[in-house]
Amino acid sequence: TVVKSVDGGLNFKAMKVADCSACDFRDIEAFDGQTAIIMASGTPAKVFKTIDGGQTWKLVLYDTAKAAFFDGMDFTTDGKIGFIFGDPIVKKKNQLPFFEIYKTINNGDTWQRIKVKQQILQPGEASFASSGTGICSLENKTLAIVSGGKASHIYILDQNGQRIKRLSPPIIQGKESTGINSIAISPNQQKLIVVGGDFSEPKQSANNCFTLDWKGKRESNFNFIAPIKGLSGYKSCVTFLSNFIVFATGTSGTDVSMDAGMNWQKINDVSFHVCKLSKKEKLFVFAGSKGKIGLLRLEE
Repeated sequence: TVVKSVDGGLNFKAMKVADCSACDFRDIEAFDGQTAIIMASGTPAKVFKTIDGGQTWKLVLYDTAKAAFFDGMDFTTDGKIGFIFGDPIVKKKNQLPFFEIYKTINNGDTWQRIKVKQQILQPGEASFASSGTGICSLENKTLAIVSGGKASHIYILDQNGQRIKRLSPPIIQGKESTGINSIAISPNQQKLIVVGGDFSEPKQSANNCFTLDWKGKRESNFNFIAPIKGLSGYKSCVTFLSNFIVFATGTSGTDVSMDAGMNWQKINDVSFHVCKLSKKEKLFVFAGSKGKIGLLRLEE
């Protein structure tokens, strides 16, 4: 199901996608009131686009591989270039596993699979589709993808899928339920934040958030900084409101930081999976299980 509001969340309308009653939608990108793209995980993995406000949906990407499972997507600021990534698919014996990556250069009308080289995931390393925010478009035509599970990293790639850096924040890892779930970059491209933890233990609050002074540099010391006052528990999504105000949400509730992730304060106990700032920047929208939607209205 897809739900849409055009009045700031006062009313929502549910829409169905034809011939997709069993689709498991994990991510959505709305460009305006008429244009949006939705991503369905699972087999077959599908991506649809609407240009008429959801009245009709066109299938723009179809991956029939048995192991296909899309985890998230992200677009550049202008909306023209976008990326989708999914769990690794090993098609040949002795093939080195890495995420499946697709790219669009025309606002999602068509997609091409990127042939990634020189990427290796460790055994038990994959990603989470809990919020669709395990991927982040950076400046200078670079891209960040985070992994979790028995190993957890940040992969910095160019737009052709070639690795620039593999970073290793000291986030909790080692089990299938642990690792980074979400990554975000500040509007001024100065600060990276990753959040996660152990979704099997939502109240566990140690080593589940780290920040990094990014500043657009490909080469630096990459020193990850733990918060002074940490998150209240496992979080599946992190989103910037401004260069300093950040929200993180998950099954343990929602926290806010007023200093770019160094100190967090819990503001709500309600379980959500994802949050997103609206295009008009006056509303935060939260979504969770069983069709749950939360709205946080911002002061003028």
